Parts: sequence; C-alpha cells; structure tokens
Amino acid sequence: MKIERVKVQNFRSHRETEVVFKDGINLIIGQNGSGKSSLLDAILVGLYWPKASKKGLQKKDFTRVGTRGAKIEIFFEHDGVKYWLLRDMARNVAYLKRLENGEWRHVTEPSMESVANFMERLIPLEIFRNAIYVRQGEIEAILESDETRDKVVKRILNLDKIEMAYENIRGLIKYIKRKIQDREAFIERTKTIDSSIDSLEKSLIEVLKDIKEIESKLPELEKEARGLGEREKELDALKEEIVRSELKLEKLNSKRRGLEEKIKALEKKIEERNKRIKELEEATKALKELEEKERRFQELKEFRERYIREKSQGEKELERIRGQVENIEGRLKEISEKEKETKKLREELKRLEQAKDGLEKAVKEYEEARSKLLQLKRLKVKLKGIDPRGIPAKIEELEKKRERITEEISELKSKKGELLQRRKDREKAIEELKKAKGKCPVCGRELTEEHRRELLQQYSLEIKEIREDFLNISKKEEELSRELERIEKELKELRGLKSIAEDLIALEESLKEVNLEELEEKRKEYEEIKQRISSIRGKLSELERELRLKEAFERKLERLNSIKDEITSRLEALEENLKSLGFSTLEDLEREIKELEKFHAEYIRARKAEEDLRRELGLLGRDKEELDIAFEELAEVEEEMEELEEKIKALKDKYDQEGHRKVKEELQRKREAISAMKAELEQLRKREEEIKRSLEELKKQREEREKAEEEVKMLRSALKRAESLRDKIKMYKTVVREEALRRIGEIASEIFAEFTEGKYSQVVVKAEENKVKLFIVYDGKEMPLTFLSGGERIALGLAFRLAMSMYLIGKMNLLILDEPTPYLDEERRRRLVEIMERHLRKISQVIIVSHDEELRDAADYVIKLSLENGVSVLTIMG
Repeated sequence: MKIERVKVQNFRSHRETEVVFKDGINLIIGQNGSGKSSLLDAILVGLYWPKASKKGLQKKDFTRVGTRGAKIEIFFEHDGVKYWLLRDMARNVAYLKRLENGEWRHVTEPSMESVANFMERLIPLEIFRNAIYVRQGEIEAILESDETRDKVVKRILNLDKIEMAYENIRGLIKYIKRKIQDREAFIERTKTIDSSIDSLEKSLIEVLKDIKEIESKLPELEKEARGLGEREKELDALKEEIVRSELKLEKLNSKRRGLEEKIKALEKKIEERNKRIKELEEATKALKELEEKERRFQELKEFRERYIREKSQGEKELERIRGQVENIEGRLKEISEKEKETKKLREELKRLEQAKDGLEKAVKEYEEARSKLLQLKRLKVKLKGIDPRGIPAKIEELEKKRERITEEISELKSKKGELLQRRKDREKAIEELKKAKGKCPVCGRELTEEHRRELLQQYSLEIKEIREDFLNISKKEEELSRELERIEKELKELRGLKSIAEDLIALEESLKEVNLEELEEKRKEYEEIKQRISSIRGKLSELERELRLKEAFERKLERLNSIKDEITSRLEALEENLKSLGFSTLEDLEREIKELEKFHAEYIRARKAEEDLRRELGLLGRDKEELDIAFEELAEVEEEMEELEEKIKALKDKYDQEGHRKVKEELQRKREAISAMKAELEQLRKREEEIKRSLEELKKQREEREKAEEEVKMLRSALKRAESLRDKIKMYKTVVREEALRRIGEIASEIFAEFTEGKYSQVVVKAEENKVKLFIVYDGKEMPLTFLSGGERIALGLAFRLAMSMYLIGKMNLLILDEPTPYLDEERRRRLVEIMERHLRKISQVIIVSHDEELRDAADYVIKLSLENGVSVLTIMG
C-alpha cells in the first residue's frame, strides 16, 4: 500500500488541509497541538470507519467544534491499483472508487459499512494498526524492560487474544464445575419429595369432605335468616313511620302557635297605622293654598341668582375690555412716535451710505499698502539681514573666486598625475635594476653591485619624496575642494535670494508714494461709518417689526369696542327685567324673597306629609292582605294536625314493641351462625388451595430433579471436553508464541546486522511467563542489552519493531512512525537519523510524525504544521 494524497475537512484543528505524500521518507513536523497526530487519526478514520470507532476513536472526539461533521478523502495505491476513498460524516456518506482505463468506478455500495468491509478484505484493520502503523512510545517500550516488551509483542501479534481465549475457557470450566455442584445439591435436597406428595394428597381428601358437609347445611340456615330479616324490616318501617308522624305533629303545633302570635301583631299594627293616616290627612289640607306662593318664591329666587351672576360677570368683563383698550391705545401712540424715529434714521442711513461709498477707494488703497508692508517684512526675514542691493556684487565676487579655485584644483590634479607617472617610472626602474645584469639599464655603464645599490637607494628616496609631495598636493586639493563646495553652496543661496531682493526693492519703491497715515485715518472713519450703518439697520429692522403691528392693534381695538358695547347692552337689559318684575332695586327683590321663605317652609312640610300619607295607605293595604293569609294558613294547619293525630293512633295499634325485640335477637343468632360456617368454609378452601399449590410445586420439583439428573450427565461430558480444549489452547499458545518469537528473532537479526554492518551476528529472543528477553550475539557470545551503546539500542528497538511488522505482512511498502523520538536523548536521536538515512529508504514509503527538527536531515519531503487561531496551517518545506 502507498498513500498518495489526503484531504481533511473539519477534523479537530484541521479546517481544510490537503497533504501530498511522495515515495521515500515523508516527515510531518510541528509543535505539540499543531495537528500532526490528528492527521494520522484522520487516515485511520478515513480507511476503516466505523470499525475504527471500536478502537477508541469516537465521532464526537474528532468533529471540529461548530461543524456538522468531518470530511476525509484518501487517494492510495495497492498492488498496482489506484483507489479513491471518501467519507462525509456530516451526510453519513462514503464511497470507494478504483481507477480503470482512466475512469474512476465504484467498487462497493456507497455506504460506511460497505467501504469499511472492503478495506478490511484489502488490508485488515489489525494489520494496518499493528504492522504498518508504529505508535508513539513503542520503540522505547521494547527497550524499557522485559515486561513492557512482552506487552508490546502480545498486542501487535494478537497473542493477547489467545491469552484471552485461554482465560475464557478456564472461566468456563469453573462455571461448569459450579453448575454440577449446584445441580447435585438440588438432587440431594429433593430425595423426600414422593412421600411428601402422598401425605398432601390424603390431607386434600379430608378437607374436601369437610367442605361438602358445610355446603349442605348452609343454604337452610340462610333461608331462615332471610325470613327473619324481612319481618324485621316490616317492624322497623312501622316504627320509623310512627316517629316521623309524631315529629311532624310537633312541627305543625309549633307553626300554629307562631301563626296565632303573628295575627295578634298584625291587628295591633293595623290599628296604629289607621291612627297615623288620620293625622297625615289633616296636615295635607293646606297644600293647595301654599302652591301659588311656592311658585312665586322659586321664580324670584331663580331670577335673583341669574341677575347677580350675569351682572357680576358683565362688569368684570367690561373692566377687562377697558384695560385692554387703554393698553392698545398706548401702544398705538408709541408706534406713532416710532414712525417719526424711523423716518429720521432712514435719512441718516442714506447720508452715511454716501459717505461710505466715498471712502471705499481709500480703504482699498490702504489694504493694498498693508499687504505690501507685510510682504516686505517677510522678504526681509528671508534675506537674514543681507543688504538686497549688495547681492549682485557678492555673487560676482564669489563666481570669480570659484573660477580661480577651480583652476588651482586643475593644476594640482595635473601635478598629481605627473608625480604618479614619476613614481611608476622609478618603481619600474627599480624592478629593472633588480633584474639587470651587465650594463645599467639607466645610464648604460657597467652595472656593479655598488652602483645598483646607489641607484636603488636614490630611486627609493625619490619615490619617498614623490609620495610626500603627492600627499601634500592631495591635502591642498582637499582643502580647495571644501572651499569650492562652500562657495557653490553660498552662490546657490545668494542666487535664491537675488529674486527676493529684486521683489523687496520693487516693493520699497512702490511704497514711497503712499501716505499710509492719511489712508489709515480714512480706513478708521470708514469702519466707524460701517459700524453706525449696521447699528441703524438693526434699529430699523426692530422699528419696522413694530410698525407692522399697527394694523393688527387697530383691528383689535375696533373689536374690543364692539364687545364693550355688547356687554353694556346686556347689563341694561338685565335692569329692565328687574323693573318688569315690579322691583326698582335688588334690595326690594331680596325683601320679598325673605317674606316668601316662611311659606316655602310650610309648603315643604305639607308636601312631605302628602308623601307619608300615600306610603302609609300602601302599607295598610299590605298589612291587611298579610292578616288574611295568616288566618287561612292557621285553618289549614289545624285541619292537618287532626288528620295526623288519627294516623298515629292507627299505627300504634298495629306495632308490637316486644315482638320487634325478639325478632331482632333471633335474626342476630342466625347471622352469627352463618358467619361462623362461612369463615370455616373459607379456611377449608384456603387450605385446599395451599395443598394443591404445594402438590403442584412438589411435582414440578420432582420433574426438575429428573431434569437435573440428566443435566449433570451432560455437564460432566462438557467438562471433559472443556478441560481437553484448555490443554490444547495452552499448548497452542506456547507453540505460537515461541514460533512467532523465533521467526521475529531471525528477521530482527538480519535487520540489526545490516544496521550495525555485521558487528552483531544474531538477535536472540527468549520467552518466559509475562516476559520477553532480548540478547545479542557478539563474537559468538550472548550479551545483554546493556552491552550495546545508546545508538545501538535504538537500532535494536527499531529492528525488533520492524521485524514484528514484517512477520505479519512480509515485505513492507508503507511504514508510519508516530513520534519515534519523544523519550530519546540527543545522541540517540542523532543515531536514529543515521539509521533512517541508511536503512529506512529500502521501504517504498515512510511517513514520520515528529516535533523534532533534527529528523529533517533524513527526510526526502518535509511538511510543516502550525496552529494559527485554532486552525492547523500546512507549509511545504521541500
């Protein structure tokens, strides 16, 4: 198998990650928590879900928070065939396609289970987890101790399942033995069941005989009791009727006494009411004479109230109107004065406007002069105190100086060139002198060593002098260059100031003809006029607003005068009404009303007496009706009492109290006898049921005993077979473990010998109870692991782990290592890198997950994962 590409969405920290794997060693590096191991879990889930859920991976544990589910796509190759697998957890969809003739075709039903089953047939999950996938810490566990090594071997080779089967069969044997003991104990307990059944059957016959005897006597006794019961009911009913009748008679007698008392009270009440009616009739005789005076009293009283109210309101309203009229007339007078003031202000405004127009030209000239003065000040600041008229001469002087310095620098450069040439000539001559033989290359004479030394010394001194002259000239040239640079800078500044100076001179010339003081006086006068115009316009605006109110005030004055006339007319009409009633003043009206008030009081009393009379007459009629009804009810009650007394006498003649008592006593005796017989019968029937249940239970136990005897025979046979199977599994477990470890030792020996270049000839694996011991053969001797160096121990651990994988699947095309270095020191990590570089390349594809940057040296393809804002981010490092 070879994994080509993996796409992961919403799987733990992976929002959307796509990884391409290549042949050779693929290294995934990153800090803890960046999503490295999550990527391996995604591969496991993608290939084997939902079978992977039974191995500890649950959907809720890997689904990214806030999403509906993960989505995983894996492109891989197996036995030369390319596959494309997809699992979408959110939609619960999965499919597996195979590349055939350039097209992807489905190889299973599109479901989670179908894809998982196909993958199980292609590469079983246990093979992938135990042979291809090397978990974190497994290599360290192999090297840690014999016990941890045994656990790793059992888990990877599935020997723990054989161990589990052995323990299960041992448990089964214990269960069968315990079951045999239980069944035999039950058989022993049920030996006496047959005799118990015979005894119970005899007891049942006796009980049935007693039940039959009681059932034959009980009906006759119940018949006698029913006859006595009916007689008792007749006597009880007769007694109850007598009691009810006597109670009713007592109630009627009480009602008769109440009616007699009521009649007496009504007769007395009617007598008193007749007396009251006569008194009220006398009081109502003067009512007609008082009605005319009452009408006059009410009319005058009503007019007085209206007169006082309307006159008071009219006078107050008239006073208010007069006040408003006076106020408006005052305002109109003020407006008339303001009209005169407005006329004067308009004339003054016209005069000021003319004066302002005459001064505007002078103000404009003043503003221009002020602007020029400000500009002049700014230009003087820019000139920094330099005389503007001396700038052209200064520029001319500096230009001449610059020209002179430039010529001097040119001469100095020419001298430097001559000196350089002289130095080269002397250096060349020195070289020729050093090489020359025979004649002197300078003067043509015979060249002696002394002459050579003299010339060499002379030329060396000349070169030294040339160097000193060159340095002096260079120094002077540098000074002149700095001076030239300063002049250029000053010239640049002066040329910039030249135009400013020209502008400044022009401004000064233009300001000579301007009388600034005179212009400033005119500007002040202009501002005062302008301010006065603004003030007048403000006043005119206020006055015009007041003048616009004149018409409104005049209309309001006219309306108020009209209202005043109307109120005056109403007051005059009110006085005319007073006179029409026969009064000249309000005091005359008040006197007559006072005289009529005593007749008004008499009228009120007479009206009340009339109302009381009508009420008393009505009550008298009701009292008489009530009296008639009471007499009728009394007659009915007396008649009913006579009939009831005759009925009671007849009932008492029929009823015998002593006979009633005897019937009750006899009935009680019969009922007690019946209850006793029924209770005895009930007990007998319960006894019958108990015996029958006991018999049924004992018969069932007898059947169970017979079944238990058969079951014991079967269990003993099963026990023999289980013990035989246990012995076979024990032997098979030992053989399989020894054979597997022998073969793993052979494979590990080959790999370890290759890792150590033949230094160690063999890896020896020895199995003990819950232990797997490792030894290495060096120079023909078995040596413990402590004999190995740190790097060799790592090589042995990796060789042993690879040997277990190869034992399971043969040739390895894919190896996945999850964090192989977490517990290794620096030396061991370095050794592991060397082993990977030299030996793991023989496997077609290796995928390593690690946080150790050192492993990059051994990798062909490096993928880096980092966590940014809770999301895994992938970077290809090459």
